Amino acid sequence: MTKQEAKRAALRWLDEATINGAELSSEQTADYTDRMNHLLYGVVDFFAGQFRLPARHTAVQSPVQNLLPGVFSAHKILPGTPFLRTAYGAQSFYAELEGVCTLTITCGGNILFEQNIENPGGFKAVFANLPATHCAQVEFSVNAQYPTTLRWLALYPCQFFGGKVQPHTPYISYQMPDDFRELDSIVHTANGMAYQNYAHYRRESGGRILIPYDEVGQFEFIYWRSPAPLAPGAKEDTVLDIDPRAASLLPLKLAVDLTAGTEETAAISQYLNGQLASLLMAALAGERTLHTEIQPVFSAG
Repeated sequence: MTKQEAKRAALRWLDEATINGAELSSEQTADYTDRMNHLLYGVVDFFAGQFRLPARHTAVQSPVQNLLPGVFSAHKILPGTPFLRTAYGAQSFYAELEGVCTLTITCGGNILFEQNIENPGGFKAVFANLPATHCAQVEFSVNAQYPTTLRWLALYPCQFFGGKVQPHTPYISYQMPDDFRELDSIVHTANGMAYQNYAHYRRESGGRILIPYDEVGQFEFIYWRSPAPLAPGAKEDTVLDIDPRAASLLPLKLAVDLTAGTEETAAISQYLNGQLASLLMAALAGERTLHTEIQPVFSAG
């Protein structure tokens, strides 16, 4: 259904809803047509909530391994008691610190990285690629001026493009696409062959899904999406992003919204809204979930 088709059909609903079925005047038609341009996307979005639009987003998780043991340990560092760790071949690092301290990374006595940290109110992520060096053993040290907490330290055997070092956190965060509306399910495969529904994830606001760091494989995020944007000035032949089941109902909903809120059209709006409720209930009776079920299938030998 195009924008123009939806608007014409909405006007027909308004014609039929009048007492004698008289056509609208040219002035009324012009006014309604202008208002429909601004109301239409809201109606499209309404039906995306009734007849949901499926989408998928895929991510492959295979984090670079940390050269240090003790994957997600935390350490309290006191003044006069430096914290020291060494690793062979480290070319980048990631750490989070809370407190007041000096972080220094050296190799063969040469300082590769140094930064003063003054962040007593919360953890600060510090990360960087390290300059190339012929020295093999890299030393990571923290000297605290006041009690300091270090967590999630990682030394990596490679550099990262643009200095965007891989975060070393218990969960890896995945930002869902801009059209993300609601998560339905996650399907995981570790070897490209065996698929299973995955439930060990966390959700954050802003469309972020967190997967435990130690999970490896491909994750398919199956979700319900929002419809494509529709500006008031969009061309009349623009195809509306709706489920086919909503096509016959959309003009009716548009007519309801056009007549809502004024005394002159209150009776018409009430009549149209009753029609919409009845037709929508009948259409939703066949609604089915998108939830993906993974079931084993066996054949007789």
